[in-house]
Amino acid sequence: MELNEIITTAARRLNVSQSKLAQRIGMHAPSLTHVIKKRRQLTAEAAIELSELTGMNAKQVWLAAQRYWRARDDSNVRPLPSEGSTLSS
Repeated sequence: MELNEIITTAARRLNVSQSKLAQRIGMHAPSLTHVIKKRRQLTAEAAIELSELTGMNAKQVWLAAQRYWRARDDSNVRPLPSEGSTLSS
C-alpha cells in the first residue's frame, strides 16, 4: 500500500479531514500536505501513529513512507575548486 493510500485510509476510518488526521498523528496540516506531495519525509512517530490508526504494522507504514519520499535535489550543485576545498592552517 502506498503512503497516500495509508493516509486516506486512516482519515476515512476516523471520518476526519486530513488536517484533523495531521493533528491526531502529531503533525501540522501543512506538514502532512508536504508529506503527501513528497516535499517532506514522514517522521517515525507519525508513522507509528498512522499504523495504530490503520491497524497496519508500523514497519510496513515506515517502509511505505521511505519508498514514497524522495530527496529533493539541490538546485545549485557545483563542484568545489580543488584549491578552495583544503583547509589552511
